[in-house]
Amino acid sequence: MRIRSILAWLLLPLAAALLLFSAAPTAQAQGCQFVLGFLTIQQQIPQIVGQCVTNEMFDAQGNSNQITTGGMMQWRKADNFTAFTDGFRSWVNGPCGLEMRLNSQRFPWEANPEGLPVVPSACQGQVPIAPPIAILPPQPVPVIEFTADTNPIRVGDCTRLRWNVENIDRVFFEGEGVTGQGRREVCPTQNTTYTLEVWLLDGQVVQRRINLRVNPAPEARIEFWADDLVVAQGQCTTLRWRMENINSAFLDGQGVAGQDTRRVCPQVDTVYTMQVVLRDGSTVYRQVPIHVATPR
Repeated sequence: MRIRSILAWLLLPLAAALLLFSAAPTAQAQGCQFVLGFLTIQQQIPQIVGQCVTNEMFDAQGNSNQITTGGMMQWRKADNFTAFTDGFRSWVNGPCGLEMRLNSQRFPWEANPEGLPVVPSACQGQVPIAPPIAILPPQPVPVIEFTADTNPIRVGDCTRLRWNVENIDRVFFEGEGVTGQGRREVCPTQNTTYTLEVWLLDGQVVQRRINLRVNPAPEARIEFWADDLVVAQGQCTTLRWRMENINSAFLDGQGVAGQDTRRVCPQVDTVYTMQVVLRDGSTVYRQVPIHVATPR
């Protein structure tokens, strides 16, 4: 089966191609990436291709191209051949692997209706016009782990976010530069999204997010009473309390358990106060007044 030429799509109007290159930004666009055959070529000649400026774009015929800081990737659907051109030279990934020629030249296995000069191809056992392209070893696969110890949490509770990131360039937690392994305790009072931004070795930027859900605190239960609200002078009574779904409690400023009793012997009318801190951080108070009856 005759291999169809990639001539037509490599010879896009030169002025238009150069216009695309001159208009392209000089830095990698946010979020763009190389995939499939374009990635294969970029991994073999990364210094020539440079960074991606756009993602792969398809035309109405199904052909595609992608602008880079070094030129343009191109793929033709009819041939399934992929190439990169800098506007003057082309690196064609054909039946002989990746080979370079000038745009004004053709390989023997290409159609050549214009009669352009033919240059040797590795497929014919001749010395190629350029040294074989060294295939760089693949970059180590990045490891990105971002987890929460507990999700969801209750209002007033905290949890730890942990990350383990390897084979990357840089990492940021909520915009702050951090090391590859770390943790952060967070105590949100409402649903909150936390972001880990990772810069890969090839310049790409990926993000991992944790949507930490915060459930409403269960309704607090607070009971505080006395066996007797009126006692004779010199007599005693017992204060009792039972509380659930709270953070802490204080009887007249002294910390107490959620359920307990205390015997009191007031000499004069006294108001006993229970201060309760709820799980959402708010504070409520309960009071028990004891009246001391004096003998007549």
